[in-house]
Amino acid sequence: MADRPRIVQLVEEGSDELRRHVIALASGLKARGIETHVVGPLSRQFRDELSHQGIRWVNLPLPSELSPRSLAPAAQTVARFIRNAEPIAVHAHGLAAGATAARALTGLNSASAAPPLVFTPHVYPRDTGGFRERRTRRDALGRTLDASHAVIASTQSEREQIIRAAGKRK
Repeated sequence: MADRPRIVQLVEEGSDELRRHVIALASGLKARGIETHVVGPLSRQFRDELSHQGIRWVNLPLPSELSPRSLAPAAQTVARFIRNAEPIAVHAHGLAAGATAARALTGLNSASAAPPLVFTPHVYPRDTGGFRERRTRRDALGRTLDASHAVIASTQSEREQIIRAAGKRK
């Protein structure tokens, strides 16, 4: 029997709504014969709910800062996981997850080994904090958008902000 197609859902810490969304998504994919691995800093409740649904999970930390230096160790770990899991796609939920996935995927050796990246910000990153923090966040968003094959926006406002952010990079 051939292996089932596999998708990695890379998830940053988030709200109960995000947790419920990822569980519903992974359960729906499972029902369609797609194996899903939920990866990220998962709370005990999140892990228990995933286990109850028969969804595989891996508890991995993601960086709290978005600088390339902070992203590097997590991206190396995620790249190793992706190389071993051989998913057909990586779906990143949140900017920290997206930036980590983008860096991990560019670090894979060959284009054939790098699956497409789908990015869902869930909450558009606000321009708060000092100049350096805002610039780091904008740069991380830009690198994530550049690496993404598809971007999913949950609201029209978020969609417009993402389009503006992408346009500023061209």
